[in-house]
Amino acid sequence: MGETRDNDAYEEELLDYEEEEERAPDSVTAKVNGEGGKKGYVGIHSSGFRDFLLKPELLRAIQIEPSPGQVIALVLCHTRELAYQICHEFERFSTYLPDIKVSVFYGGVNIKVHKDLLKNECPHIVVGTPGRILALTRDKDLSLKNVRHFILDECDKMLESLDMRRDVQEIFKMTPHDKQVMMFSATLSKEIRPVCKKFMQDVIFHGQFYLNLVSF
Repeated sequence: MGETRDNDAYEEELLDYEEEEERAPDSVTAKVNGEGGKKGYVGIHSSGFRDFLLKPELLRAIQIEPSPGQVIALVLCHTRELAYQICHEFERFSTYLPDIKVSVFYGGVNIKVHKDLLKNECPHIVVGTPGRILALTRDKDLSLKNVRHFILDECDKMLESLDMRRDVQEIFKMTPHDKQVMMFSATLSKEIRPVCKKFMQDVIFHGQFYLNLVSF
């Protein structure tokens, strides 16, 4: 009963914001494993997810033991182009992560194609736009109950839009309470920070990181 009350309070807090008032962060937030089995959140102000790809926290997110049929990392983006680019960056590392499967999901593609993919070859890392991800979860084709890493790229653009923010919130509530959360943005206003904090605990903000990726 106590756990149920905690979860209810958690969801109420997530939805308790004034639409005129809060608009979120110029940072990123990530929940990482701490000492003694405790977990905390790390925030990162980055020029974008792709520039931050090799940061140690993110490497831990992709260097994971894959479980068949389980999505363990979810990356949300506000456009299909960005989703495709991020998926491509993950695929560049497939040589070094041969057991990790990555797939991208966005609107404009027949949803049956995505449903068949999830049924026959469920990826470990899902990249996509909120609308398509939400549609797949509502239809029970995509399960988020095993997600350990929840990532928003260009989080300011997703959370400034009330419609997209509601989609992100609904998706967020389908994931486990105990997970790592990361948010990335190059232009995170002070007004958006309170909105971002609704998704996180023990927030830590980091400055910008730049990284040139080279293929060998």
